[in-house]
Amino acid sequence: MSVYIPCRRLYTEAVCQSSGLRSLRRLCEALLRLDCDIKSSSVYYSGDFCLLLSIRTRELISLLPIICEHSDRVIIGGLCSAVAAEHMIKIIDSGAARLLSD
Repeated sequence: MSVYIPCRRLYTEAVCQSSGLRSLRRLCEALLRLDCDIKSSSVYYSGDFCLLLSIRTRELISLLPIICEHSDRVIIGGLCSAVAAEHMIKIIDSGAARLLSD
């Protein structure tokens, strides 16, 4: 499998979708344990829970196996936050990765 991520941006958005918060909590714990550069994180709900991450593009490729392990579906791209804001209910506004990992 090859992954193409445009590297024009310093940070790239990713939506990690899961049917339960337990998987997203484990994902947040793993990301913080690796001390990756997360610019922002929030949680949305629309039938499933979605963790929206803005993460350093350079680190994202190496983190994809961990992200995919703890998510049912992963969407990567620049319009993730706009789609989430329009179609989902925001549960945690900011700092979700730190909040879920505690």
